[in-house]
Amino acid sequence: MLNRSCSPTHSALIEEIEEYFLLDCMTQVAISSLNHIQSWEDVLPNDDRFEQTLLLSVKRNGLKEEAFLSDLFGQWISFRLTEYDGKSLVPEGSLVANLITLGGGLDGIQNVQFLLSGIKAAKQQLKRLSLLVGLNSRKKEIKDALDSGIGGEDFPLNVVIYDVGQGNANALVDEYGHPRLFFDLGWPTSLNSSSRPPCPPNLFSCERECTPVQAPVILSHWDYDHWGYAVANTDYVFGAGAVKMTFKADAISRPWIVPKPPRLNNRGKGLGPTHMRLLAALPNRIAWPNALKTVKFSAGIITRSDIKVLPADRNNQGLAWFVMQKKSLDALLLPGDLSFDRMRWPNPLPQVVGLLASHHAGAVTGITATSALKAKNQKKMAVSVGLINKHKHPMSNMLQDYQSINWHPAVRTSTRSICAKSGKQNGAILMKLNPSSNSPRFECPCVLIGNLVPTQSIP
Repeated sequence: MLNRSCSPTHSALIEEIEEYFLLDCMTQVAISSLNHIQSWEDVLPNDDRFEQTLLLSVKRNGLKEEAFLSDLFGQWISFRLTEYDGKSLVPEGSLVANLITLGGGLDGIQNVQFLLSGIKAAKQQLKRLSLLVGLNSRKKEIKDALDSGIGGEDFPLNVVIYDVGQGNANALVDEYGHPRLFFDLGWPTSLNSSSRPPCPPNLFSCERECTPVQAPVILSHWDYDHWGYAVANTDYVFGAGAVKMTFKADAISRPWIVPKPPRLNNRGKGLGPTHMRLLAALPNRIAWPNALKTVKFSAGIITRSDIKVLPADRNNQGLAWFVMQKKSLDALLLPGDLSFDRMRWPNPLPQVVGLLASHHAGAVTGITATSALKAKNQKKMAVSVGLINKHKHPMSNMLQDYQSINWHPAVRTSTRSICAKSGKQNGAILMKLNPSSNSPRFECPCVLIGNLVPTQSIP
């Protein structure tokens, strides 16, 4: 049995990543001080109570303690957290946890361990805040934000899949290769730090001199590897039971269009403390309402998955972008981590001519059964993936499913080479909506210095 005699210092939402449990934690002191807040309208900018968070991983070893966590997956626990030297005897009923960091580069990963004791089930914490109560955006506001990145200009619709390792960061780029609208700003957690690129892109290098507006961000869903690029660094503060998380000013200052978690009679699990920490740092947050199905704008259509289908599955509760021109059914599809049979498809049904494999070519459903995916001619798709990642992406059976409907072969961001124009290494991929249109020039100094020139392309 787990030791439940200690007074708790933290509560956490239990997530799951294959052989790990991921605990998104907040101190009980912060939770107690935030419990009276019922709406994000009442959250002041830079509220430091949201800074009392940390992410922990517990490796699954088949022990009864891990089985206890498995039974509560997607729910909350409370526990007492103490720092652990890695050598002392682990008391019976306690678990060893490791710190997970966001942001940062190849170096500087903190190897900090903890003991969790007195673990017990807890009710959902900060329920109304976790469901984004008080953040209500209208369809016009979302459309205007999306169109603001395009700025009324007319240029070929081309997308770059940036090399961010085991994560996802894409952008619609103009004729010069400047990012104009981001779909995710991802970066690997420390669990996949070895996949981080040796020459990371500077996704904002063009905005001070070359582009008239800040490119807005469409967040497909709330997984950390789809927004972690916004984090500059994460450092554990010893004795505080929390981390100091520094956000990139350029990342958080732009408009973010984010999906609201479904409420649905408590079947949606809402956001964890670290997600709320990002949200609290964003001055221009635009929450996509659960009731809003589709938004059409100058660069295609964004759809929201059905909130009634798998409401507790974060991968299948989010946004997909069909990059399309007016009066054409051809589309580039950026699906986030959505399964294709869980996605809301536009009407009339588009013909997908370019595809970013969903979930980093990991486990999804509906590949072979979705008629809009079946390519008329052999088409190439992109995979945003890090080499030797913890999730074993891309999965060979998923690649076989894509290939069976004429998507072959997969071009991977993990395949890196030196760009002749910049002299820098990356695996970024250019994906064009119209193969006969001119490719972006990728010649501005800001694009070269920012390592934003793709080394691979899909016709």
